[in-house]
Amino acid sequence: MKELQSKPVNELRLIQLLQLKLLVEIKNTTAKLGVNYFLIAGSLLGSIRHGGFIPWDSDADIAMLRKDYKKLIANIDLLGEEYFLQCDESDETNKTGFAKLRLRNTLFIESGNKDEGISNGFYIDIFPLDKYIHRSRFINLINHYVYRYLIRLKAFKNGKVHSSTKLRSIISYIICLPSFLISLKKIKEFQNKISQKYTDINTNYTNNFNSKYGLEKQFIPLDMYIPPSLTEFEGHKFKAPNKIDSWLKRIYGEYNSLPKKQLEFTNNLMKNYTIDFGKYSYLIGKPELFVLQELELYNDD
Repeated sequence: MKELQSKPVNELRLIQLLQLKLLVEIKNTTAKLGVNYFLIAGSLLGSIRHGGFIPWDSDADIAMLRKDYKKLIANIDLLGEEYFLQCDESDETNKTGFAKLRLRNTLFIESGNKDEGISNGFYIDIFPLDKYIHRSRFINLINHYVYRYLIRLKAFKNGKVHSSTKLRSIISYIICLPSFLISLKKIKEFQNKISQKYTDINTNYTNNFNSKYGLEKQFIPLDMYIPPSLTEFEGHKFKAPNKIDSWLKRIYGEYNSLPKKQLEFTNNLMKNYTIDFGKYSYLIGKPELFVLQELELYNDD
């Protein structure tokens, strides 16, 4: 188990530990459903390189095959009362093309955007993996940008009108003007038509349309995911892609190289968010062991 820290928990670390609580809830719920999930992106990288969260990371990511993703959404009632699975099916104001498991009665929202209550708590991202076939680099690029543009229109219609700077906000408003002419329902239909085009095709490849890394990098053989392996993350075992090293090299290249000044970048980024820990506020400044015990996350195996 990752060595417990005795130093006081700061805001960033408490965000991470609350995300760990969300990961454990997904782990338990998917076990009940008999479906798979995979720790991916910075969470997978952190598990290999740091035994848990990357010290400066402020999010957590998992992926699920589309059929398992749909089964999770169809069984929201299995989740504990303090959790909210935000997706198109549960929240008309959903701003993404994927789901987020959120912690109720907390707040983590980009400053200036709408607060819709339960849909803005601390979260982990849950990405659907869709069937895909080999396409040219040009087609992949077009598909990626069209899909991302649809998501931007959808987010704009649902209240994400501000970006990190005034200039970005102005540019965003201009490029989102077509959103006034297209219904939210039609935007979602286009989005799903693009991402799930090959659902009924017999293919051994998947893609993640919601990844910032693009369709070229995310065009991954199914056997790189299935059967899932296990990786240790913050003292807990989580499912991960079958070929962890291959997955990380495909996305990050030489993934053991540490970037510079990332903690400073994260701290500056968090200043753009309105944060409220709600009932968990009392945990800030407490020793990490105490926090883990309070969140029922301490694992002494």
